[in-house]
Amino acid sequence: MFEIGRYVAIWTFMLLSALGSSSEVYLNRDGVTLSRQLVGSGFHREIKTTVTVSNGTRRALTDGKCRLLLLETLSPGVYADPFQLKSLEPFGGPKVAFSAEVDLEATADQSKPLEINIFIDIYSTDEKTPNEWTIGLPVHGRYHRPSLHKGASSVEVIILNPVLYSSCSFPGSSNPVLLAPCDASNNSKCKWNPILYQRKSPYLKMKIPIGREKDKALVIWITIVFSVTVPAILISKLLCPKVKNKET
Repeated sequence: MFEIGRYVAIWTFMLLSALGSSSEVYLNRDGVTLSRQLVGSGFHREIKTTVTVSNGTRRALTDGKCRLLLLETLSPGVYADPFQLKSLEPFGGPKVAFSAEVDLEATADQSKPLEINIFIDIYSTDEKTPNEWTIGLPVHGRYHRPSLHKGASSVEVIILNPVLYSSCSFPGSSNPVLLAPCDASNNSKCKWNPILYQRKSPYLKMKIPIGREKDKALVIWITIVFSVTVPAILISKLLCPKVKNKET
């Protein structure tokens, strides 16, 4: 009776161990590559991030039923519009969850770094590139304080590379686990494990136009003139027909 109990306990332990390690996958750093580019000019740009994996890595991820998360951290000089991204979802836009509310009107000196969780669907891919996923993230430059230097016409904002995470665990990994939203609904938190990757692109640099301090008075004066003149013209156009009708 004691022997039977011992065998049952051993088999139970082995079964629980197997179930507990079902989400563990073995990945080679050389099997994951990330490349980036910044598209457009001026205040409105798009960050294109491409994640490429080897056949073995893709097989390990799909066999483990893993999900991928791209953690993008934007500096205070740029931001992403949650409403714009939500409207792009039905047309293939990225599914994201923001770490905090976004103040669209705040200037660069009034803003903090913004974290965006981007969820990559590795199970819906293009047949031509089954091991590659490209994410387009529209970003916008914030207004900066006018420059005190005569020759300065723009400011350079650095966009750091993102961190790639997986819902699966990696045996022997000592990297810290991230607690982040499970999906774009942001209703619950999950543990995400970092994935090391090969970087094929340097840090992105975004030049944003800025004004000059010496032009500040002129800009204010022109703004006041337009603010008074344009409404006056519109009011006169609306009232003139009434005056002519009374005369006739």
